[in-house]
Amino acid sequence: MMFLFRFILVVWILYLLIRWLWKKPPAGTFSPNPSRSATSRIEEMKKDPVCGIFITESQAVIMEQKGETLFFCSEECREKFRKSAP
Repeated sequence: MMFLFRFILVVWILYLLIRWLWKKPPAGTFSPNPSRSATSRIEEMKKDPVCGIFITESQAVIMEQKGETLFFCSEECREKFRKSAP
């Protein structure tokens, strides 16, 4: 009887330990906690008018035309747009 009680207790402790370890994310992984990633900046995605690819403002090649800011994925797309524009 005592052996069965100890066995059940050990299994229960192992179960709790495994659940606790599985909930903890490994060090250096992404955490959805906003306080942890408060320094990161979320950028709006802009669509390239030539090829349709979405790109962040910081990575885009920018062109001003008629008071409008256009965002391109590359210099090639910007040049294609310039050549096709009237």
